[in-house]
Formats: sequence, C-alpha cells, structure tokens
Amino acid sequence: MRICAVLHSFKPANAEMRSSTSLQQGIPVHARFFITGLAGLQEPACDVVMSAAPTIITIASSKGGVGKSTVCIALAGAFARRGRRVHIIDLDENETVGRWARQHRLALSGLSVTTSTPAEFNAHLREIASRDLDLILIDVAGIYEKAMTHAMGRSALVIIPAQPSEPDIHEATKVIRDLTDLNDTFGGRVSYRLLFNLFDPLDPHYQRHIVDEVARLGLLRFETVVHKRA
Repeated sequence: MRICAVLHSFKPANAEMRSSTSLQQGIPVHARFFITGLAGLQEPACDVVMSAAPTIITIASSKGGVGKSTVCIALAGAFARRGRRVHIIDLDENETVGRWARQHRLALSGLSVTTSTPAEFNAHLREIASRDLDLILIDVAGIYEKAMTHAMGRSALVIIPAQPSEPDIHEATKVIRDLTDLNDTFGGRVSYRLLFNLFDPLDPHYQRHIVDEVARLGLLRFETVVHKRA
C-alpha cells in the first residue's frame, strides 16, 4: 500500500461514532479539519470553523529512519491536491524535503517548501505564518534538539511516525513525555498522535505485541497505519 494511503478512505465507515471517539478529543477544530483523512473520516463540510492563521502540524521524532520526511511529503501532496494551500518547512540539515522539492520542481499547485536552520527557525516560521496559507507542515531532524521543542510548542498537532519496533516506540514515548511537560509548564493544548509506519500487513506476533504495548501505555494513535510496500 502506498504511503498516501495515510489519507485513504474519505468514505465514512461510521463518521458520527468515530468523530466522537478519543481520536479527536482535545484536538482544536482547525487541526481536526486536517486530520480527518488520517482517521478515515469524510472531509467535513465547508462550514467547519477554520482558524484565521495557518494550522501548524509538526512531524516529529528524536530517531532517524522512522519516515518523518516521507509522511510529511505525502500529507502535503494529498492536502494540496484537495485544494489546500500548504507549505513545508524543512528543519532537517539533511534537507530531505528540500532536495525532493528541488528535484521535482514542485509541479503541484498549492504546495511550497522552504528550508531553515534551528537558529533561524523562529523568525522563519513567523514569516511563513504571515502568508495566505491553510497549513504549515514542519519536518524536524531525527535528533533531540531545541528546534524540535520550539516547533512542537507552536503546533496544533504533533504527528509522531514510528515503525512497530521497540526502539521507535521508546523514542516516541520520549517525545510524548516532553510534549506533555511542555503543555503542563506553559498551559499549552498541543495534541499528538502516533502514526504507525511500515506496518506489516501480515501482522506478525511481534507487531501485535507492540500495538498492545502502545495501548497499555495509553498512547494516542491514528487508527490508520502506513503499510509496507511489497
């Protein structure tokens, strides 16, 4: 299954029931508008109240190789194809998203990309947020640094990609713990959701164990997963 399946099935299985579950509780309405595809819900009607400022979503993990950049690009492309004005800030010194944008010259209307350094990030974000945009996606580096905390603190939603493995979940819990501390310290209401990436469609025993452990820890995650491609 392609990674864009993270926004698959806008056909509602039971939209009324699922929209009232814990999946969306605590997420600001302008952020919920953008994550309905991840939840498998039908896109809301156009009378949904939107924030005047762009919605900011950070794709974060303190571990490399979890699929942050790939998820970021897939989400941005999917939203842009649906007519949203989307901008990606590539905050990773590897510039995975920036190189992708330069190589493909961004033929997709409504999608733009800039790169930034941690030292310039706050000023850069202020400038981007002043533009006429619906959504800003921030792709952070796969290491623990202050810039990741700054990006999360300015977001409506933090998406934490993780493969179904102990190292990935361990790092995800660290990010979630820091985000919780950030909310508690500054009275923030930034929400998060774990997103399983490279999920084995055969669902082996180790993977079921990881999913059960995530549930036992009470970590919030998207119902939708991104499967491995054959």
